[in-house]
Amino acid sequence: MRTATTANTTPVITNKVILSLIILATYFAGQFGSGWLSPLYRHLLADQSDATRNVIWNVLYYGLIPLIATVLLFGFRNTPSALGLDKGLAKGFKVAFLVTLPMLIGYAVCSGFTINISANNFYYGSISAPIFEELFFRAFLFGLLYRYAGWGMVPATILDAFVFGVIHISQGDDFASSASVFAVTSAGAVWLSWMYKEWDWNLWLVVFLHAFMNLYWMLFDMADNAAGGLWANVFRVATIVACVVWTNRRIKQARTQVQESEKAHDVLAPKAFAGAIS
Repeated sequence: MRTATTANTTPVITNKVILSLIILATYFAGQFGSGWLSPLYRHLLADQSDATRNVIWNVLYYGLIPLIATVLLFGFRNTPSALGLDKGLAKGFKVAFLVTLPMLIGYAVCSGFTINISANNFYYGSISAPIFEELFFRAFLFGLLYRYAGWGMVPATILDAFVFGVIHISQGDDFASSASVFAVTSAGAVWLSWMYKEWDWNLWLVVFLHAFMNLYWMLFDMADNAAGGLWANVFRVATIVACVVWTNRRIKQARTQVQESEKAHDVLAPKAFAGAIS
């Protein structure tokens, strides 16, 4: 059966309270560090576009800070495993592409097959944000708290969903739209955390899910923010349903295999014992 932790991947600090505090402190440093250094940051990058500044921000605060912390906690060799990067790249791409086909096809039809996306938006929305947000929020914050710091699924997911929703509130123009964005992105974080766990801590899967969903949203210009309109959400929900159905089927298959293995063991064990004493 799958366990919360990965074999042979143990943090150097085994006290779960101290480990939790380190993970949370690293999160706050990554999340709010740019705000504290904002004047200097904007001065040094004043001649860069908003998209370029966002990419640099993601690399520094969502990328390097959690990576350095994970290396210090787990060692360089175990860091890919601790962050879910050690396996499943091809599988993650395949599954994510297939389950997001409803969004690709539906959005293409709704937009009259009109494509409208800038290079900066493509790079930031479909490459930078999916990689670094999933690394920071799913692998580091949710993943390490749940897998190694002893947090339950519910508290780890709630914290991750709350902070993920908060960082997207600025997409709204007023209270109602901001609340909608918060609700949608928080729910998305819950779903992605669940997918990350149930697919054996394969971060590549949630990275590609995030990337494809962002890409199709921007490619066909479905909405100005993450909340979206009716048809944007119809096909987004279709993608989520496809994910849930596939994942639940996978869980049932794994459970059946375990049960069959246990039955085979129960049958063979008495025979082996009888043979040993005969």
